[in-house]
Amino acid sequence: MIKKLITTLLLSASALLCTTPAYAQEAEISPKEAEQAKEARALFDEGNVALRAGDYAKAQDALERSFNIRASFDTAANLGQAEMMQGMYVLAARHFEYSLRNFPTGENRDLKKAVSKLFAQVKPKVVTIHAKVSPSGARVTFGDHDLGSAPINYPLFAKPHVRYLLTAQGPDGKTTSVEIIGDAGETKDVELSLDEGGKVPAVSSGLESTEAPWAKDSDVESEPSSRKRNWVPAYILGGVTVAALGSSFVFRGLAGSSVKKKDDAQAGLSDSACSEAGTVPAACTEIEEYGNRANTQATIADATIIAGAALGAVTLGYVLFTLGKNPSNKSSQATLSAERGGASFFFSGHF
Repeated sequence: MIKKLITTLLLSASALLCTTPAYAQEAEISPKEAEQAKEARALFDEGNVALRAGDYAKAQDALERSFNIRASFDTAANLGQAEMMQGMYVLAARHFEYSLRNFPTGENRDLKKAVSKLFAQVKPKVVTIHAKVSPSGARVTFGDHDLGSAPINYPLFAKPHVRYLLTAQGPDGKTTSVEIIGDAGETKDVELSLDEGGKVPAVSSGLESTEAPWAKDSDVESEPSSRKRNWVPAYILGGVTVAALGSSFVFRGLAGSSVKKKDDAQAGLSDSACSEAGTVPAACTEIEEYGNRANTQATIADATIIAGAALGAVTLGYVLFTLGKNPSNKSSQATLSAERGGASFFFSGHF
């Protein structure tokens, strides 16, 4: 199992670190509202801890509960990150857009730019829809999501190649709908009027809407299925790496043994015994053989450890960047913990 690799870099500049709780600046509130704010804040902090640790599912759960209690721009930004890291791009786009739309005037500009960059990373993965619904006051639904009353002054987001039904209902119960389907990164402008009641026009981009699935729940996205990962090369590379490193230790030991035998053979001879003219003692030939053998074994040990290190690097690179949980993001990416008054930035990656 691939271990999740998390590297954290906090920017400690006082302008970027939050020192004020997200709900502390509000006017006088009732005891019930104060208790809700306390609970939302606790969940917010819990979610941020999980986000920094790379536990995105836990972060999403805590931040979503915090957002449902008290929606805020900073909670939405962090929730969007947790969703984005799990491939839940429609939800991430929705929360990044909410954060930017409700970003307080005078709030930290660097923080807003950071959220905008994250939003820009997600938009190419979803369909963006600008819906103009009339008359004002009509009840609007998008898939299974109740949007409230028209006008809808913010964009909607949908999964690519999935059919969504945008429906408007008047006070008299009269309804009209439009079917929407699009490609990733596509932006659609849709007009829906109750004056056209009963019509269900399809707004598509050349896709076969009759074969595309219907959106079952616009609020729930399953984690995208991972492409099949081929572990065979990793096993082979890892095995060869271990063999190379093991061989290096074996030959290093043999070289040491040969040196010891050479020294033992030389112990009974004088320093000039093997250089004197005449008959060379048999021990001198043995000493020379041990020396040559030691040099050869040491050379093999050096070569195998170099090869093992190189193969180890290749194996590690294959595991991290090819078999990673999110192959589309093969490098670490910057994320942030947004809070009112500033943010903590950190770099994270999961492989």
